[in-house]
Amino acid sequence: MTVHVTGEKGIALYIDEVELLAIGFSELEEEHARMLSSDALTRLGVPLNSVQEIEAYRMQDGGAMIFAHINPSLALESAYVMFDSFDEMADATATLQELPSLSTLYYLNNTYILKLSGSGMSFNRCVLQLCEYGEALKSRALLDAHLNEHAQILIEDSALCKLTAGKFAVIS
Repeated sequence: MTVHVTGEKGIALYIDEVELLAIGFSELEEEHARMLSSDALTRLGVPLNSVQEIEAYRMQDGGAMIFAHINPSLALESAYVMFDSFDEMADATATLQELPSLSTLYYLNNTYILKLSGSGMSFNRCVLQLCEYGEALKSRALLDAHLNEHAQILIEDSALCKLTAGKFAVIS
């Protein structure tokens, strides 16, 4: 599945025919489009109640294109991305074009966890880019407390700025 943030209010998903067949969708019905877009939006940290409309189209190559129109004002304020190694995280941060206003780097159980705080589609775009290299963790009320108690804080509040040597403007 390929996910692209389109403008300030949308996300486009492309699923090729092999992927559709692998998950058992020989036909693309509205319920399938909702399920696929819900999965992608959840990985981005976008709450499902922010989805205003979903459009699905079957492509000539057998794949599917799904457009989810969202209300960006309902986007979550925090996201967590876990990386198996520092090098993997460094590779991910090198791809960023914009940075969220706050980011903290934790080390826990031989993994690196970036907590990102921000809002809007630029924030979601940043999370999406990092998730290409790492794994999004679901935001839970107790995750902050767990990390603060059990993880080592490596860089507080400005992790991405320091990791990218401050070469990008910060977004809010």
